[in-house]
Amino acid sequence: MIACLFLIARYLTIRISFHKAADHADKAFDFKEGLISALSFHRAGKRDGIFALQRAQSAEMVKRADISNVRFRTRRSLLISSVILLLASAWLCTFPDSPMVIAAKQEEAETEQKTAEIKKLLNDLAKDLEEKLSEDEKELYEKSMLAQMCEKLETTKSKKDALRQYASLEKKLREMSARFSTKQDERFASEAAKELRKDKATKELANKLAGKKYKQAGAEFKKMELKKTKDPAKARKRFSRLNKASKRMSAASKRMALSQSSLKASADELRENVEEMEESLAKSDCKACKSGKCEKGCLSEKQGSANAKLYRLSKNLSKLDAKKRFLLKLDA
Repeated sequence: MIACLFLIARYLTIRISFHKAADHADKAFDFKEGLISALSFHRAGKRDGIFALQRAQSAEMVKRADISNVRFRTRRSLLISSVILLLASAWLCTFPDSPMVIAAKQEEAETEQKTAEIKKLLNDLAKDLEEKLSEDEKELYEKSMLAQMCEKLETTKSKKDALRQYASLEKKLREMSARFSTKQDERFASEAAKELRKDKATKELANKLAGKKYKQAGAEFKKMELKKTKDPAKARKRFSRLNKASKRMSAASKRMALSQSSLKASADELRENVEEMEESLAKSDCKACKSGKCEKGCLSEKQGSANAKLYRLSKNLSKLDAKKRFLLKLDA
């Protein structure tokens, strides 16, 4: 390797020019400096008249020259230097690798093996995943090109290249996960809208969910917050609306028992809390609680818990709205 580099460097420093080539040809074929003269006249821009005649005569001499008599001559010093360097390179190859080189080679071998194992594992997982997906999810999965990305993963000796590949794959997985969760949340919102439409008190909320105005729907849920009030009729009306909304959403949730929608989970938690409040009201000895006039705060703990669940549902609807807009921009 060192010898080759030396030869290349040496050639670049003494490479033959046009002038040297012409001079060498004049001497080798006894052209009496015909080529040197022709080259000089050409460079000086003297190309007409006698100069054209001289150039034609030189061309004729070149045609008659027998190049088979030209012998390739190698500089002895250059050849000796190359042989010495070649022997030195061979001698250096007899030395064992340094611990650093051995460690680097071992790391490369391990990285190559690991990347091959990871590629096989990811391809197997991609196939298993595709078999378990619903029709809608399969459509999203195919659009994500995840299977093709797993197939195109390369086995490599470089950790940097491996990490670059996996970073790109992780980004695609995050995007696909966001699409899946958004799809599930939208499906639950659609089912909940069908149920909420059945009750006049929740029809406005149903329209917002059906129209995919998720942020506005979240604001509607916030309006159902249970607050302390001296107006018992207002307190009963607010609780009644919350109770009806949670019942309707619970009915939609039961139809989608296997869904992993975050909206469904929030709706289930809210319904559970509201049912606990209903049960506590039924068992309470406080007549003021049942009439909505209680100022002792008998149910303040459960009321606060219900509000927290209500806020979570509202927040998840706002998140769904943001994810939906983000994915639309991503597809644009």
